[in-house]
Amino acid sequence: EPPASRLMILAEEVVQLFPFKKALNFVPEIINLTGLSSKIDTKYVAFPCRASGLTSPKKYFFLDENPKLSERELNDITLVGCRLSRNIFRSVYKKTPKLVNMCPKDIAKGDGLTLSRCCKYEEPHIEGKTVFVPWGATIHDVHHALKKLVKISKS
Repeated sequence: EPPASRLMILAEEVVQLFPFKKALNFVPEIINLTGLSSKIDTKYVAFPCRASGLTSPKKYFFLDENPKLSERELNDITLVGCRLSRNIFRSVYKKTPKLVNMCPKDIAKGDGLTLSRCCKYEEPHIEGKTVFVPWGATIHDVHHALKKLVKISKS
């Protein structure tokens, strides 16, 4: 079972510290990225960054560490990442890896108001009924995002 979502923990802390007039109920949509990586048919796996804490039963690398990869590794690798990390991989290694897309923007299935993370944004960003916060969001970012979601819910 995947660990508790850091974003969910922050959202619950925000509600404790800064109560809202309207009760907020959170329903997490947890995606087990380690589970996704175990279904990969290549010999090697790459993840965007070590800070993710992701692992794989296969030999794995972290893109942010800029590992020196052999031609054999480059020809038999899958990136568990997003379009941005695939573009970085392509820029660094001049090869396009197989991709298991883990981008919350692409795979989140929430139908209602949604709070999610995205590495493309440095501050809360609204798209429809979703507010995205940076991947390394702070409690301040999440508070700001929740206020935006409450405002969306009233419109």
